[in-house]
Amino acid sequence: MSLRNLWILVVAVVVGLLGLVGVSVLVTEPTQESAQEPSRKAAPKTPSTSAARSATPAPSPSTIDGCGYLFDSESPVDFPNPKAPDYAGPGPHLAVADTEADSPEGLEEFRLHTIDLPNEWQPWHKKRTYETDPARAELLICQTKAHQRSDTRVTRCDDDGIGWDVYPVTYTFEVYEMKTGRKVKTLTIRSDEPHTDFCPGPTQWFLGHAPDIGQHIKDETLQRRLRPLIMGPAR
Repeated sequence: MSLRNLWILVVAVVVGLLGLVGVSVLVTEPTQESAQEPSRKAAPKTPSTSAARSATPAPSPSTIDGCGYLFDSESPVDFPNPKAPDYAGPGPHLAVADTEADSPEGLEEFRLHTIDLPNEWQPWHKKRTYETDPARAELLICQTKAHQRSDTRVTRCDDDGIGWDVYPVTYTFEVYEMKTGRKVKTLTIRSDEPHTDFCPGPTQWFLGHAPDIGQHIKDETLQRRLRPLIMGPAR
């Protein structure tokens, strides 16, 4: 074999060996991207901040912006009142009350106010102890509807031949958290007061202008329905 042919053979062998080494490297060494892939797959997924916030249900917004004259221009607080005490834990949860409802046509009916609540449920002012302080209230009780449920009178107010019929009424009360405006409960209470202590006063009797009457609710009935909200644990 000539020297020239020998040299060509050596070169061919060297090139072949280098090719084998290159293939081996490609097979045995992962690329940088493939080496990082396992760690990328293993990384736990964490929820975004917005997703975490959305997982917590927001309180139901208030469906009213006040009740009667409780939160008029002279009121020391607005509704909702962000500075109100937290409605949380066991009772009592002090409350204020008023009436937003329109009277049934032609009737003079029961209208709820804070003074109608038991004394221990009212948020009395710390300094002016003869006044209530709505800033200390955790709950608002608002009478929102009064519906005459029958045309059959239940009793009659009479005085020397002048009288007015008394008709049964169904009252709706909505209870709200003062701090957030969240509606806590809706109560429907049927009138049940058998007496006529709520008949028109002397002036109305004399003038003869008193309308027919919507039957009232017994104190014990109203308190029995409200007591779990006032004295029980927060909802």
